[in-house]
Amino acid sequence: MSDPLKIIAAAVVPVVMIAPCGLLCVTFYNRLTTIVARLRAFGRERLHEQEHLESGMSPEAVGRHRRVLALLDAQSERVTNHAYLIQRTLVCLLSAIFCLVSSALLLSLGQMFPVASNVAAVVFSLGLLFVLGSVGFAMRELLIALDPIEAEARAVTELGFAAPLNSPADEAPRDGLSGIAAGD
Repeated sequence: MSDPLKIIAAAVVPVVMIAPCGLLCVTFYNRLTTIVARLRAFGRERLHEQEHLESGMSPEAVGRHRRVLALLDAQSERVTNHAYLIQRTLVCLLSAIFCLVSSALLLSLGQMFPVASNVAAVVFSLGLLFVLGSVGFAMRELLIALDPIEAEARAVTELGFAAPLNSPADEAPRDGLSGIAAGD
């Protein structure tokens, strides 16, 4: 049997890679939690808008509420796409951690069974590919992160909800994304 220090030294490199992957997992789990909370808020806003539609109002108000519902649906779809990118990022990171832990174990076993070292090198490389994949998904999500906000700003402006500062409209109570006065 080989020296125990050699076994530990062989397993250190993959283990060192696990810490940054774990930190990224925490970050992306938090991001996913925020996105899920936003999707739930969209659902509540849709229910609120639907209640307004069913309350009997002028045709103009009905049209505006339907446009707001369409905006909320589009926003939900965009934000859901972000959630899927974050999910793929997390799957890659967790797969990388699995591969890195496995390669550390295989490197340790490689001291007793030389073939395990060769398998460890392949598994370690696979883990690095998963890290690279997670970075790719994270970059994609980052590049489109502002798209829902830009679309929302355009839609709100088109719907005529944007008002100059200190206007009487600023005094009216607003609800959620829709920007519709509570009395509508």
